[in-house]
Amino acid sequence: MPQMVGAGALVKPLLGLPHWAGVMMVGATVTIIVATGGMVSTTWVQFIKGTLLVIICTFVVVLILQRGFSLPTSPIESSEIQKISKGPAGTIVNGEPLSPENQLDSGLRAKHGLGFGSIAELPNGVTMTGPLGPLAYIKTFSESTITTWRKGTDANGSTTFTPVQRPGSDLLLPGSSPTFKSVRSDGFFAKLDFLSLMLALFLGTASLPHILIRYYTVKDAAAARKSTVVGIAAIGVFYILTLYLGIGAMTSGALDPTDSNMSAPLLARTFGNGVFAVISAVAFTTVLGTVSGLILAGAGAVAHDLMKDYWGMDLSDRQQVRAAKFAAIALGMAAILLGIFFEKMNVTFLVGWAFNVAASANLPALVMLLYWKRTTKAGVISAISVGLLASLAWILASADTLEKVFGYSAVDAASSALVPFSQPAIVTVPLGFAILILVSLFTSKAQSCPR
Repeated sequence: MPQMVGAGALVKPLLGLPHWAGVMMVGATVTIIVATGGMVSTTWVQFIKGTLLVIICTFVVVLILQRGFSLPTSPIESSEIQKISKGPAGTIVNGEPLSPENQLDSGLRAKHGLGFGSIAELPNGVTMTGPLGPLAYIKTFSESTITTWRKGTDANGSTTFTPVQRPGSDLLLPGSSPTFKSVRSDGFFAKLDFLSLMLALFLGTASLPHILIRYYTVKDAAAARKSTVVGIAAIGVFYILTLYLGIGAMTSGALDPTDSNMSAPLLARTFGNGVFAVISAVAFTTVLGTVSGLILAGAGAVAHDLMKDYWGMDLSDRQQVRAAKFAAIALGMAAILLGIFFEKMNVTFLVGWAFNVAASANLPALVMLLYWKRTTKAGVISAISVGLLASLAWILASADTLEKVFGYSAVDAASSALVPFSQPAIVTVPLGFAILILVSLFTSKAQSCPR
């Protein structure tokens, strides 16, 4: 789902198509790849996209460091509030209809030479730094003052963006992003929500199905270990690169405050349309690789684990492949519908949900199968079912879902939520372990899972 939402967001600036068209285009492509090519095509797509992602992002980071920082042509005043509203007459930007000549950042660019996201003040009173090294780049940012934009609503219902100057050192601290604002909250449940998200991101990585199926493509244990080491190293390098990509986007003057999912492509556009096209293509490839892996994992689970093993259907290899293809088509259609439905959601937020569900449903079974001999089939099924349903129910009953998906106001969402915080992993992961242990203890040893 996060990848499908991201695909729709990418299509808007690239092709001028609506969100739903991008989701359907990518969803159909991925479904065809999985249904016709299977594991071989999915493996190659994921290998190519992973390699390209690290290489291209490294290239963009080099460009960021070479450009350094610079000030706008004139200071942005706190009174320069930008407004946008949508109504029967269409989209109105700062009192005028939206058009190619009247974008949300058009006035800022005409007056200051930069749009949203810029440096307000550099250390030592300089106006530009020139090329910087990796450490000097972070140090300079921390000592600078950054113009950020606070989102709000005026008396007429228009969405407003007000410039706010903040120290760079403050932005580098945890909780500076609205997504993770609970880190700095004084409330117990707000901090617990952040802790739960971190737990989900840590445990969920080991539980994502499209990562687990990679072990089906290696020839032996040595190859599996090598693949794991290389994969972890590549992921670690990429996570370091995202720090520079984020700072570069924050100071590029090219942000779109109405769509937080487009920061990286818009940053790339500041280096020219060629870089923008390449980074967008890599982003599309990433979406294709991830979604194809997820659909393949789901289709295999339906055909082999559910239909053949659990339901006991007598299926030949050919029939299993056919069933998996139909399952892939069904899962692809479901992903398309969810991608369209969750258009307004931030991709990062949706990723957090995915990791919560993966950790809650899969991790207890994986760990206990490896380390507890008394784990039974019934215990595994119960843990997966309870973890999946409990995490989904918790997410749907949370204030964030009520506000960002169902359109509740922030006050109404907080009062109507059935759970005290939004990220369920800190509750549902232990619940999955407890269910597995209890059911396994009360289940016959004859049902013990094979190892």
